[in-house]
Amino acid sequence: MDTLADRLPFRTSMSLEKVIDFWIAERDRRGSIWASQAREVLARLEHVPELRGPRIDPAVARRHPELIRMLLSAHFAEASVGSFGSASVPFSYDTIYETPGSDALGVLGQAALFTGTRFEPEMMVRGMIMAGYEHVLRFVYGIDVDFDPPLVITVHDPDSGLQRHFQIVWDSRFMTVTADEGTHRATPEELEELLAEPMDFERWAEVLPPDRFELGGLGITWAVEVTGPEASSLLKEALLRKDALSSRERIEELETHIRTLLGQADIEMGLIAFDGDASIEGIDRAFPLGKSLLM
Repeated sequence: MDTLADRLPFRTSMSLEKVIDFWIAERDRRGSIWASQAREVLARLEHVPELRGPRIDPAVARRHPELIRMLLSAHFAEASVGSFGSASVPFSYDTIYETPGSDALGVLGQAALFTGTRFEPEMMVRGMIMAGYEHVLRFVYGIDVDFDPPLVITVHDPDSGLQRHFQIVWDSRFMTVTADEGTHRATPEELEELLAEPMDFERWAEVLPPDRFELGGLGITWAVEVTGPEASSLLKEALLRKDALSSRERIEELETHIRTLLGQADIEMGLIAFDGDASIEGIDRAFPLGKSLLM
C-alpha cells in the first residue's frame, strides 16, 4: 500500500547523535540529576557502536530495546500507560520506540492516520510536505513558521468501547536538516515570496528542491488526548446540520458523540423533535426513526 511517508519528497534518515549529546552534557554538568544515569547509558553505548554515527539502521536500533529505552528515558514518561508517544525515522512509521499506551491503542500507527482523521489522504500528503519545509526553514534558514492545521486522530478504545480523540504533536528537538553541497541558497526575496504562497508547491520545489534536503536525526511524536473538547465540538457540528435528524445514521452519530462526551458506552438516546413553527396542539402525525420520534 502506498503510504504517506512514501510520498514525502524529502530524503530521510535516522541518527541518535543528538540524543547522545544530551546524555554527554548531563554527565558533564555539575549537579545534574541525570549524571549517574548518563554515565550508565554512555557506558552501555560503548559496547554498541552500530548505534553511533550520522546514519543508523532502525532495524539495528530495534535489536537493542533496553538501551533504546534508556536513551529515551529522559523524554518519555517511564512505562506510563497514560503517555502516548513514539520515536522514529523523521516523517515515517519506522518506529524504534513506542510508549505502552500508544502501542496498545495504535493512535500513532499508520492505520490511525489513514482512517482516523477528517482530512483526505491527498491533504495529508500536502500537510506532510509543508511540515518538511517548515523544518528546512527552521534548521537551514532560522525561520520559524507553522503551516500545519491541528491534526486530530480518532481511534476506538477496545477497553471502554468508546471513541477517543488525540491531537498529534511533532517534536523536532532531536531532528537535523542538511542540504546537499552546492544547493542554491534562497534569497530573502524568494523566501518572502514562498511564505506569501505556502500552497504553491511548484514554486516551493523550484526554489527549495526537496530532494536536495535530508531530514535526519530522530523524530518524536506525541498524541495529546482532547476527547472532551473534540467530542463537544463534533456534537455541536452534527446538531447544526440541516439534516441532523433526517436519518437513523445521523441520529446514531449524535448518540456516538454523546456517549464519548459523557464517557458512557451504554447510553441509548431517543429524541422527540418537531417543527418549531408549529404548535404542539396542531401536530397530527409523527414518524418513528430508530428510538426517536419526529413530528
